[in-house]
Amino acid sequence: MRVIIHDPYLSEPPAREMGAELVSFDALLERADFISLHAPLNESTHHLFGEAAFTKMKNTASIINTARGGLIDEAALIAALDAGKLFGAALDVLESETAVTHIRTALVHHPKMIVTAHTAWLSEQARATLQLRAIEQVLACLKGETPYGLINRGLSK
Repeated sequence: MRVIIHDPYLSEPPAREMGAELVSFDALLERADFISLHAPLNESTHHLFGEAAFTKMKNTASIINTARGGLIDEAALIAALDAGKLFGAALDVLESETAVTHIRTALVHHPKMIVTAHTAWLSEQARATLQLRAIEQVLACLKGETPYGLINRGLSK
């Protein structure tokens, strides 16, 4: 599998270290077979995946969102799935986790959708691993070491 990523805060060397190719957002949309979202929700990412983005994606592509519900315009997603512009979608997050709307009902019942209850990460092993990693990073900092999960390494010293 070739991994391509788009991240406006990441430079080419760390991407290469991870074995990934850093690409523009448009290149990601045009080339990816699967897009997995791992972004914060803010003004610049709200509905980042809407009609314009779905139009640029392959009609054989699928999108996976385990980050934040507002990254995807859910009405545009349904329209893209219905029009055959996307193959499928898997959502672990929705714009509203509680509101029952016609769009949410359509998403949950859509034949090209998988919807989970924002618990896709949850397992006993995952919980233990997360706790251990947090402890390891704190201990590294206390020893004056650079924690392994540091993203902005250029600012660390």
